[in-house]
Amino acid sequence: MDFQALADLLFPNVTDTPEMLEERFPQRNAPEGAVITRMAPSPTGFVHLGNLVQGLTAERMAHQSGGVLFLRVEDTDAKREVPGAVEVLTQKYRIEDIHDGDVFIANDPYTGGGSHLPDIVLLKPVFYQGKLVAYMVNTGHHADKSRKGPTIYDEGLRIPLVKMYSKGELVQDVFDLIMLNFQMKYERQGDLNAQIITKQFGADKLSELLDKIGLDTYEEFCKKWLEYGEKKARIAIKELPDGEYCFEDYMADDGAGGGKVLIKTKVIIKGD
Repeated sequence: MDFQALADLLFPNVTDTPEMLEERFPQRNAPEGAVITRMAPSPTGFVHLGNLVQGLTAERMAHQSGGVLFLRVEDTDAKREVPGAVEVLTQKYRIEDIHDGDVFIANDPYTGGGSHLPDIVLLKPVFYQGKLVAYMVNTGHHADKSRKGPTIYDEGLRIPLVKMYSKGELVQDVFDLIMLNFQMKYERQGDLNAQIITKQFGADKLSELLDKIGLDTYEEFCKKWLEYGEKKARIAIKELPDGEYCFEDYMADDGAGGGKVLIKTKVIIKGD
């Protein structure tokens, strides 16, 4: 694959070289010992007291040392990733039962590939020239009134991976069942609609990209990108000594008055 040709197709208006960018953004002229830090709260969550104290402390340290504090509002919390959702979908549904216009919904960490129940994942299959080429996936943290208890059944409604839209039509029974179990249902409906819109936007942009570079180039690029990620991961693992590594710690509270919770893990490293 000619990566330079692909880059020219993807970013035809980008002409700056790395040297030009380094000249445009020179090394920061900060005094010795200056503290350069940032605070990056999520726009979909809450700023907890500890986060606020940390941010104020960082701002004071930066100010007193001649440094700078950057406030960056973002939503890249790795806890909200749903690496298992697509795998669950492909195991549960035959390829012939997945159609253009379908939208799947899930939140259950055990059967839906989710993280925890407030994080609802939506998946939209993307078709190009009649072929399934990708899935648009996003996750939204859906706040609701307080729920307490030591089990997952106390957290709220568990949603396995099911169709919320079928061939572009809302599956009303599924939607009604989900909305009935939210205390703040109007907010949740708005948030779900926002997730649906962003997925459609992503699907449209992917189709535009495929019109520009072609399906063969896109599939080859995806393959090379996965190979590159695996190669980097194996190199990093190989640099670690072989062996078994164990660690345990306690979560301070289970959130329901049950005291500390033991967390144990073991990692086995062998070669790459």
